[in-house]
Amino acid sequence: MKVQRTINKDTFSFELTPDELYEAYFEQRDKFDIEDVISYGELFSQNEFEEEFGCSYEYFLSLKEEIANEMRRNMDKYDMPFCHAREYAVKEVIRRNMEMAQ
Repeated sequence: MKVQRTINKDTFSFELTPDELYEAYFEQRDKFDIEDVISYGELFSQNEFEEEFGCSYEYFLSLKEEIANEMRRNMDKYDMPFCHAREYAVKEVIRRNMEMAQ
């Protein structure tokens, strides 16, 4: 894969190494996972969210990276379908963090 960069009005092309491409793939996948977690939270009103998960939407957002990691782990390790992995990860990470806060 070639990447072009413009520096001081000069354009340069760089060929990504296989390792760089591999790293870029996982970095982008992780960003998409976080976006998917945020999108899930946006399906609920504030009241619905608090009733369903026992915490505020803002608290949920503070855990979005951890939830995304748990979601990906569920899909990779347990072959869970995306929707189930995401819902389970949201509930599990919130529960775990609320228990640690007590």
